[in-house]
Amino acid sequence: MLPASSSTKATQTGLLEVLQSFLTRCSFKVPYRPFDTAFYELAVQESERRGATAGCKGADRYFGSSCLKAAVSITTISYEHVEDKSIQMLVCLFTAGAIYLDDANAADSNLGPEDRRNVEKFSERFVAGEVQPDPFHALFAGVLRDMYKHFGRIAANGIISAGLNFCNSVLLETSSKELNIVATESDYALYYRNMSGASEAYSFFVFPPTMPISMYIQAVPDIIKINNYANDVLSFYKEETTGDDLNCISLIATSKNVSKLEVLGILADECVAAHQNAVKTLAPSKEALEMYHNWMQGYLAYHIYAERYRLNELGLGIN
Repeated sequence: MLPASSSTKATQTGLLEVLQSFLTRCSFKVPYRPFDTAFYELAVQESERRGATAGCKGADRYFGSSCLKAAVSITTISYEHVEDKSIQMLVCLFTAGAIYLDDANAADSNLGPEDRRNVEKFSERFVAGEVQPDPFHALFAGVLRDMYKHFGRIAANGIISAGLNFCNSVLLETSSKELNIVATESDYALYYRNMSGASEAYSFFVFPPTMPISMYIQAVPDIIKINNYANDVLSFYKEETTGDDLNCISLIATSKNVSKLEVLGILADECVAAHQNAVKTLAPSKEALEMYHNWMQGYLAYHIYAERYRLNELGLGIN
């Protein structure tokens, strides 16, 4: 956690300097956007159409601020440029379903043994084509299958594998707590991070299915890095103030025996480098580059303005 007393201000000052430099180098300039209530209502309707209703067990979690509302914010800010509204809705429900699964590891989770078992068996049931007993897991499974209706095979395969890897990261997080797994290798931290971010999926979501994959596929590795590292950098303050040590920055700092602030700066630099390389890679296609810029600015804006990340306490976001 952030150190107490006199060192706290110095630490926050160092953190703020890293964040301000990061945002400047990424040319961040997106103004605040209010919550899209109309899109949320559509997302509720689509969830209910898929069998996940307000009367189902777990509805309070799913329809609340931590799942569906957060998913709406991510979608309408980061993927506002997506013209196909059915794909926008898929992004939203994919996100809500993933957050719902991840809630199994929340410190204040009230899930019972059956609920946890449903999380553990999600991927197994998905591959076997079995029924998901939890209606919100069933919704997530249906959304994954629907990717083939909207994306080409390569993109759809990448999105689905990212979704299943995300589920595996939830299990790994539980195992890390139960088996007291301590990160001693920085590559392990990156391995875990790549699974837990579902970043391959969110990278493919940036570009329309009508765009030839050859126009953007070579930028996907950099966009995956940006998905991960921008989130790590911009969520660091919130995680430190809440004492969450199971994150990429903390794991790398532990494995390398260096300060978290040093790792924060390194990841910020690597994210900026990935951003610059993505711009260079996408430059031959004006359309692909525009899509990327719209996503990148929106992705940063989501983190800056979301109450969840508490960046207003540092003078960023909304005061």
